[in-house]
Parts: sequence; structure tokens; C-alpha cells
Amino acid sequence: MELAFEKSQLQYWQQMLSQMNEMELTQEVKLPSEMPDLGNIMGAWGQVLIRGKEWRSGGIGITGGVMCWVMYIPEEENKPRVVEAWLPFQAQLELPEHDREGQICVNPALRLVDARGIGAGKIMVRACVNLQVKAGAITEADWYHPPATDPDIQLLKKTYSLQMPCEAGEKAFTLDEEFSLEGAMAEKLLYYCLRPVITEKKVMAGKLVFRGSAMVNGLYEAAEGLRSFQMDIPFAQYAELEKEHDADAIAMLYPAVTGLELELTGENAVHMKAGMVGQYIICDRQEITAVPDAYSTGRNLQMHSHTLQLPNVKEGRKETIFAQFSPKDSGRLLDALFYMDHPKSHRHPDGIEHQLCGKYQLLRCDSNGNIQSETGKWEQALKATEDEELFVSAAGYAEAAGIELMMDSVSMEPVEIVSVASLTLTEKEKTQAQRPSLILRKKGEDSLWQVAKQTGSTVERIMQANGLDAEPPADKMLLIPV
Repeated sequence: MELAFEKSQLQYWQQMLSQMNEMELTQEVKLPSEMPDLGNIMGAWGQVLIRGKEWRSGGIGITGGVMCWVMYIPEEENKPRVVEAWLPFQAQLELPEHDREGQICVNPALRLVDARGIGAGKIMVRACVNLQVKAGAITEADWYHPPATDPDIQLLKKTYSLQMPCEAGEKAFTLDEEFSLEGAMAEKLLYYCLRPVITEKKVMAGKLVFRGSAMVNGLYEAAEGLRSFQMDIPFAQYAELEKEHDADAIAMLYPAVTGLELELTGENAVHMKAGMVGQYIICDRQEITAVPDAYSTGRNLQMHSHTLQLPNVKEGRKETIFAQFSPKDSGRLLDALFYMDHPKSHRHPDGIEHQLCGKYQLLRCDSNGNIQSETGKWEQALKATEDEELFVSAAGYAEAAGIELMMDSVSMEPVEIVSVASLTLTEKEKTQAQRPSLILRKKGEDSLWQVAKQTGSTVERIMQANGLDAEPPADKMLLIPV
């Protein structure tokens, strides 16, 4: 006799790709004819922009570029000049065979920007970009539910509470703001960049609400010399989700900049227009009941099982780290910038370790009024757990001594679930009308289910016979009605 379980479909968001894509971009930039010949290069700055994402058959495509600014001092002048450049990129990533279109999340990090002269009128600009890319789609998995069965068929039911990825999407928005520069009167903007920082995120039924700050850095030229500026521009956004979720749903959010323009519009007034996108993955609680084991008190029984590997996400730790610099040069600080790279994980004999790293860039004015630049690296190792994903972003602005970083981690704990899909049973066996009960000592590693299965009894009968309302301790003497 074949007893088939009822089959249904369990839906969740399946991650098909999680990859770090490192790119080095270079471009020759020719000085405009009206600009003087190249002297000493004092520094280079950049801003990563994500222009487009495309889901293709067999892979995904990501386009964007780096806005670059290079400052140099001409040979026969002491006044700094700035040259602008655009370094485009196009990343192609392969995906396994699939017939579904899904969602792409891109978390870009600019590792460094530098430049060198290749003659009196040309500059070679280089930028290193890391793209942390995740891609996935809604998938369906077979799930089996037990039908109504005879009293002599015993089913072990186990409930799993999983925080599973269930949907992904993005919310694009624009910041159109004006702010004033404090201090000396600005004559020209030399460079600017924006770092989006998410300070709060929450799933509220059918919406994802998130708040944060657009942290704007820049350098401008005034009659008194070079001046830097920092500005926090708050934002609050919400995205309509495909369905309502529980209050404890988790949102993994990846912000990115898609466009950025700043211009002087009046006396120290700056107009900023920035395109941004909040890319998200929502993980919601699902209670899943499976039947991993079965037996019969009156028949021979053969189980046919189905194994399913399901993702399970849990919130990790949150920490604030201070990245301390060790600058060599002294003098009045004109500008400070920090490029944070994505953390890298390494496996060692004593465990897993996250390697945090970044690069700082300082611009100073010495006692003689000359501009001096300095770059350096910062690194720090952190102990990690298995399958922990780490997000690190700047929580403040870089200074000569360092910068405050905000660390947020999420741990992944995939769960393997074995469930009975069908049973093959023989005819009922003839048993004695009366069989004596057993008395035995419960082994430490055995559960009541295992005791009942081994003796041909049931968990319910054993609990009734012994007056139990919970799993008994090890070595307890039990009366086993059979």
C-alpha cells in the first residue's frame, strides 16, 4: 500500500549569485589648451556612480563609472588647477542556467583614485572599484504535508522557524537640495563626493521604511586659498512591498549613488542634485512543519524522504570602530577623505577572520604656504563567525586622526530539512490480544519518540502511563505499554 503525502509549493527568494567584482579603470586625460602645463600632481578624488543593471540570459550586466578630479600645480605657478575625467565601466557576471528574471543588488566601493603625469599635457588617471553583487529570484520548492492516517501510523512532526529571504527590490529617489558654505567666499568647486549612510530601517506591514543621511564632502577654491566642506543631508524614504510582512521581518539594504551634480548658485550657495537607490532584500519568518520520521505499530513501513536546503537569516552584531591614521606630514589640514573597501574574509586554523581595510587621503598646507598631500592605508582584523556577512560604512567625516566607521553584520544559517514524501506499508499484522508492558531505563541520547518506535508503543501512551507532560530526564525508569 502506498500512502502519498500532499505536495504544495514553498516560495522564497533564492540567491543565485554573491560575488565581489574588482575592476581597475584607467584613462589618459589631455589637459585643455587653456590650462598651463603639468607640474606636480597633488591629489585625485572620485565618486562611483551606478548607471544601470540588466538581467540577461546566462548572466547580468552592470554599467557605471567613476567621476574623477585631479589637482596639479603648474610648473611656473603656485595656484592649483583641477582636471575632470569620467572613467566608465561595464561588468559582466555569469549566472547558472535559469528561466526566471530576478533582482540585482550592487554595493559599490571606491578603493582608490590616483594619477600620474605622462608628459607636459597628459595625465594617466586610475581608479580601483569593488562591486559587491547579489542576484536572485523567487523560486518554488516542493513541500509535503501528511494526509489523514490510520491510528497505527505514527508521524514525528517537527516545526522549524526560519527567517527566509522572501522578496527583493529597490527604491530610486532624488535629493534636490540647496545649502550654504560656511567661511571664505567660494569661487570654484574643485571636487565633491557623496556617501549614503542608512541609520534606520524597518519593515512595517507592506512597506519598507528607511532613513539616512547623504554625507557630502568637497573642496573649493576661495581668495584666501583652498577650503573643504562637509554637509549632512537627511533623507527618509519608503518602498511598497509585494505583500505584508511580520513585525520582526529583517531588511538588508544596499544604498548606491546613481547621479551627482553640485554647482555654485550664489554667494556661497550650493545646489545639489543627487540620484540614489535603496536596494533591499526582505527576510520574513516562516513556520515550516515537516515529518522527518514515521513508523507503524502494526505494519512494516518504508519511508521515502525528500531533502530540502533552505536559507535562514538572523541579525548579527552592530559595532562602531574608529579607524586611526598615522599621518607623517604636519601643517594645516585642508581636506581629509577616506575610501572604505569591502571587508574580505579569510579562514585560519583558529577560525574565520574579517580583514577591514581602507585608504586615507590628506591635503595640508605647510608653513611656507605650499600644498602637501599624503595617502596611507588602514587595516584591522576582526574575528568572524561562519557565514557572517559584514557591512562597514563611514559614520562620520575623516579627520587628521581618523574616522568613525559603522559595522553591521548578518549571519546566514542554512537549514537542511528532511521530510517524508510517501510511505509504503504492508498489510496489518496479527498481534496477540494482550501483550505485557515493559519497564526500561531511558538512555541519555534517546527521545520518547525513539523509545516508542523501538518498542512498538506510542509517545502518547508512554506519557499517559508515566504521568508525563514533557520529555523525561536521562536514566528515568519508564513503563512502556505495548
